[in-house]
Amino acid sequence: MQFDDQLTIKKNRHELRTQETRAQLIEAAIACLAENGFSGTTTAKIAARAGVTTGALHHNYDTKEELYLAVLETMSVLNTDSILPIDRALKGGPDGLCKMVELLWKNYGSQRYWAVWEINIGFRSNPELRRRVSESRRRFASMFRQRLFEEGEALDPKVEEQIFEIVSVMLASIRGLFLDSLMDLPKPLIHRQLRILGESTYRSILDVMEVSPGEDRQGGNCGRKPA
Repeated sequence: MQFDDQLTIKKNRHELRTQETRAQLIEAAIACLAENGFSGTTTAKIAARAGVTTGALHHNYDTKEELYLAVLETMSVLNTDSILPIDRALKGGPDGLCKMVELLWKNYGSQRYWAVWEINIGFRSNPELRRRVSESRRRFASMFRQRLFEEGEALDPKVEEQIFEIVSVMLASIRGLFLDSLMDLPKPLIHRQLRILGESTYRSILDVMEVSPGEDRQGGNCGRKPA
């Protein structure tokens, strides 16, 4: 084996270990924040939960705040993966939008999501950290939008913007329902509300597409970009 090949293998192994350690630290931070809250979570607790030393934690993340920002990015990716492209969801009728809502609820309605609330609330009084959180939210919005319209024909820009706003309201409603769920709401009631949210989102999107320039919805071209 050549010396350069050996160096490459060692480098790849090191990068893999780094990725694994960071993933462990992120998961540990999520668990600690969800269980202990922002003020009750320390680097020592996170490191212990991850099974590493505090030195290893700071080797990967200079500060606890940098680790928390990595948590936000990780949760954003998970939430983006739960979004169904709108073209596929609409083909499923009201059930298609309800399925999207249920998929999103698996993330937003989990105890793990408490970590996001804790970070947002904990960072709110620090202008620089609040700015970093805002940047993270904008990146999520961009990923979310790309995922939402990645399938099907291109829509008229105005229609796309309106649909994006409607689905954004749907996401905000899901986040709000998470807070309501902490008040021990019966699960059947929560799922009825999720169903109502999916159905109302479906109707709102159809309303937007029906009043858009182009052929009627039955013609299959409503809201699409003119050829």
